[in-house]
This record gives sequence, structure tokens and C-alpha cells, in this order.
Amino acid sequence: MPEDTTDDDDLDFFTVDPNKLDEQWFIQPKIVYEHSRKLAEAREVRDRAKLAVKVAEEDLKQIAATIDLMVRKLPEKFGLEKITESAVEKTVILQPDYKEGQKVIRRAMNKLIDAEKNVGIMEAVVTALAHKRPALENGVKLHLAGYFASPREGSETTRELKEARSDKAFGPRKKGVVHDDD
Repeated sequence: MPEDTTDDDDLDFFTVDPNKLDEQWFIQPKIVYEHSRKLAEAREVRDRAKLAVKVAEEDLKQIAATIDLMVRKLPEKFGLEKITESAVEKTVILQPDYKEGQKVIRRAMNKLIDAEKNVGIMEAVVTALAHKRPALENGVKLHLAGYFASPREGSETTRELKEARSDKAFGPRKKGVVHDDD
């Protein structure tokens, strides 16, 4: 079974790091391109696997036709006394060449299944990368709005946070009462 094109341990590129938004923006197009290319390659492998299945099926039909002709020309060689459609069909599918043709089809089908799985994984990766773009955009907007900034001592926001914590711990303040932290 071929390996997946993307290893689950190598999925760090999906994470948006608010401290590296600029770096991530610059490498995002390269990551999208690399994985889109891998997707195209996975689709090529899948299409070649589909073709291999069709070729194997056509080969099996030719093998069956050849055996069918031989059985009809020399039925005694195959242990048949009387030629009937049912007897010929059963004799054909019991021949080693026919069985080998079936094995070739099964192997080709397994490769196609693996290729389809890999295409699905790569499509999911490219879709996830498409979703990362708005996440980066929103991360930049939040950064510009000061969302990731630390509150400064003495600022209005810091005072409000302290009051909210105090209110939560001790209940709301009564008007006109002076506290030591004011």
C-alpha cells in the first residue's frame, strides 16, 4: 500500500500562530502551491490506476475469449464430453490464466482504492489550507485591533479588569465607600 502524501505528524502548517502572522502570510502561498501540486499528482496516480483497472479488465476478457475458443475446439482436452454454454463458462473461469487475470484486476483495484484515499486526503489538506487564509486575515484584524496586546498597568482596561475580579470575588462595591486600592 502506498504511503499517504501527507503525514498527520506534519500538519503544523494548519496552525495559526498569532505571534507569527507576518511569517505565516508570506509562506501561505508556497504551502498552498505545494499541496495543490501534491493533489494534482495524487489525481494523476488515481487516473492511472483507473486506466490500469480498465486494461486489466480488457485483458481478462481476451483471456476468457481465448480459453473459450480453445474449449470449443478441443473440448476433450478440458475433460468435456458435451459442449454447453454453462460447461464452457465454468471451464473458462477454472483455468489458471483466467484466475491470474482476476488477481491482476484485484491488485489494480486495490491500487485504485489507495489512490482514491490519497486524493481524498489531499483534497482535505487543500481545503483546510483554503480555510487557513480567512483565519490569517482575522488574526491580522485582531492583532491590529489590539486583541493580543497585554494590558498596561494603570490603564483604564487594567482598572476595569481589577474591579471585575474584585466584584466577582467580593461582590459589587457600594457607592461612597473608599477602598484602599483606589
